[in-house]
Amino acid sequence: YAVGTGTDDLKIMDVSNPAVPVTVGILSLGVGAPTSMVIAGRYVYLVDGDQNKFKVIDVSNPATPVVVADSALATGSITSMAIAGSYVYVTDSASATLIIINVSNPATPVTVSTFSVTTPNKLVVTRRYAYIMDAQLTSLLSIIDISNPVNPILVSTINVGTSDADLAHTLAVSGAYVYITSDNNDALYVVKVSNPAAPAIVSTTALGTGLPSRSALFGRYLAIIDQTNNDLDLWDVASSTAPINVGSLAIGGNPISIFVAGRYAYI
Repeated sequence: YAVGTGTDDLKIMDVSNPAVPVTVGILSLGVGAPTSMVIAGRYVYLVDGDQNKFKVIDVSNPATPVVVADSALATGSITSMAIAGSYVYVTDSASATLIIINVSNPATPVTVSTFSVTTPNKLVVTRRYAYIMDAQLTSLLSIIDISNPVNPILVSTINVGTSDADLAHTLAVSGAYVYITSDNNDALYVVKVSNPAAPAIVSTTALGTGLPSRSALFGRYLAIIDQTNNDLDLWDVASSTAPINVGSLAIGGNPISIFVAGRYAYI
């Protein structure tokens, strides 16, 4: 599944044969700019950054996707989305909020809470916590308890970097560790969060890349795509204090996103 910000549509591709991906369905989303998307079961949840719309799409038949809900979001700039259980989590940097939407009935999504967060940029939800990175110069990681989605609670914050040279650009979480890459100083930060109330940076590693734009965790490896050098870098993060670069692959173009499933990375 992919959204086109220039074509304003949702494209569904069959990758059962990874060597020959085939487009099987296209759904026009109307005028706007679809910016973020998450998938759960038979539904795709996406937001339109221009129209501030939240859409739910039934993709049980990939050839004929159907919009089942189209509701307004009182937001200004959607930066990230995540889904866990019956809830979709959306960050908005303009209003500096985390928006939590109940989608137990996909046809009638309901916003159950909004929570103030310093200029949120990247978001990961795992178990009972939401991890959010600041989009501004503070490079602040916030950890929020969302066990009660109606009443989220800020558990802790930690500065990862000290200036715009350390502006966080990617965020991934696995077990007791959070992995953050910076925008300009090309560093990988590993933050231990086994005690969410007291997060601690355990390592900072130079990546030697240009602009790490997105990352994905799979097993003991962290895959990072670089928009400047147009390549894919693989890091072994089995040791949180000493990540090791184990390979790079030139991929050309201008990579902006990555998704890993099984033995394949989709970029």
